[in-house]
Amino acid sequence: MASVMRDAVAPCYLMASQTQVTPRILGLSASFDNGNAKDISQKRKQLEALLQATIICPKVSERITDDRYHAVPWHRDEEVEEQLRVVEVCVERFMRPFKVKELSKVVRQCSHVFAELGHDALFYFIDEVIVEQLVEKIRVLEARSHDAASFGYAANLKRSLPGLRQEFVNLRWALELDRTIKNAAPKSHKLLVLVELLKDIFHKNDAGFRGIIFVEEVALVSALAKMRNDDFFQDGYKFGAVA
Repeated sequence: MASVMRDAVAPCYLMASQTQVTPRILGLSASFDNGNAKDISQKRKQLEALLQATIICPKVSERITDDRYHAVPWHRDEEVEEQLRVVEVCVERFMRPFKVKELSKVVRQCSHVFAELGHDALFYFIDEVIVEQLVEKIRVLEARSHDAASFGYAANLKRSLPGLRQEFVNLRWALELDRTIKNAAPKSHKLLVLVELLKDIFHKNDAGFRGIIFVEEVALVSALAKMRNDDFFQDGYKFGAVA
């Protein structure tokens, strides 16, 4: 929305005479800033000036009341901190030769998937998700053909892909052979608790039941959907992923 206003609408305001009618646009957003929460008042003023508008936050009734909110207890798996250190060291070692900015996120993402879901999900994330995310990133960057920096970064990523694919295969085997990771739970306790919760929900509702599972980080989306489809495929339930 801000880009539309800056590139298309703002020039109309500058060129319009007092008698001309300029566009009025309604923008709806859960959050008006996509960065951190620093200097939020100043960011709001800047966006209001750009949009030629006033940002308002309507008061709405609270839909999730205490009697409807249900906390589900779970515990962190034993030895997970030691296992996480092994994952981090291993991923860093295999990613170090590649001077690609996007890969700096991979260590944190792998650690998060492992801690939240277990090593089965981590292996799936390494095998099927990371490279596909990079391929999609390249497609998005290449679409910005007018931006030389984005196009150059896409070319750099594309050149790295063959080597990355092989290194992710090597990373998977290295983790599978590591004794510490071998002893880790294939599925985390948190994931097992979620399975039991979903079984209970499905049992209490008819076949047309639908729901949404929100996750903390986008890295979990595909791996969680895969794990849930494996658990509930024979029962006729299907899980999709949107990120």
